[in-house]
Amino acid sequence: MKIAFIIQARVTSSRLKGKILENIGNKKVIDWVIEAIKRRFDLENIILAIPENKENDIIARLYGDKLKIIRGSEIDVAKRFIKSINYFDLDYVIRICSDNPFIQTKFIEEIYDIALSLNPDYISYYCGEINCIKKPLGFFAEGFSTDKFKKAYYRMDKYDKEHVTPIFYEKGINFNIIKLKVPRTINETEFIRFTLDNKSDLLLYKEICKKYPKDYYTYLDLIEIIKSDNIIFEKMKSNYLFGGKM
Repeated sequence: MKIAFIIQARVTSSRLKGKILENIGNKKVIDWVIEAIKRRFDLENIILAIPENKENDIIARLYGDKLKIIRGSEIDVAKRFIKSINYFDLDYVIRICSDNPFIQTKFIEEIYDIALSLNPDYISYYCGEINCIKKPLGFFAEGFSTDKFKKAYYRMDKYDKEHVTPIFYEKGINFNIIKLKVPRTINETEFIRFTLDNKSDLLLYKEICKKYPKDYYTYLDLIEIIKSDNIIFEKMKSNYLFGGKM
């Protein structure tokens, strides 16, 4: 089975333009993501799927000699994935968002191993009945069968095409879905927000990396930081409750 990690990336985010190229600690946001994958997997398994407009040329210039790059529609992200799937003849995709600098190698590995052994239509982590992809945790990836994805594309609406995977878990269609349970520590911790959406998120993650510098943070490291540092916790709580808009 041919499995690849597709990182969807762009610099034209409406809330915080260029956020994936911002520095957190000593690395760009997208480099934190790439290095989390690299801890277990080879660079040749990573594909950057970026929009074809001029604004995103900078990503191609910075990463074109390191990673495979596919360019396609900015709005129809699902079609960008299909272009990547067809070009590289993929059987399975692990979807990674480039604005999750603290995505966890452990959870990426688990999805990969299950995909390889069981080949389900879709895999994701769930907090109860809520798909973690819909929460601002920022730790998780998701996986899906390329055959089922290409067939489902023709039933996608505009929302599905922008967000790529809701067709699997929101539409009531009969797919073989594996729901992985998040670790208890995550379920028992309030106000976790490690996805990068707005300026207040960025400033907080910069502060964390400055006060508690590490080359890689496990989710346990990050939970310990927000539990032990009241200033960090209050800022994260505010970001969580107000969606990073403060």
